[in-house]
Amino acid sequence: MNCPGPSPLHTFTALPKPLITLLSPRRTPAVIAPVGNSHNAISIFTSTGFQVLSNKAYVKYIQKLRPDIAIAMADV
Repeated sequence: MNCPGPSPLHTFTALPKPLITLLSPRRTPAVIAPVGNSHNAISIFTSTGFQVLSNKAYVKYIQKLRPDIAIAMADV
């Protein structure tokens, strides 16, 4: 979250600017979470295990990281 510049996600991932960045709270293929989702958060699988991601936190990440495309959270 502390990457400088006009495109923090490009800086963090070291991707060249012509490539499109995508921010998504999903994993392909899907991994079944041991804890269910709530009305204001989903359980996501990260490199350090499952974490709860709130709607408000995800919106803040989108605003800070400024991806080219952000996929909305969905409880499917």
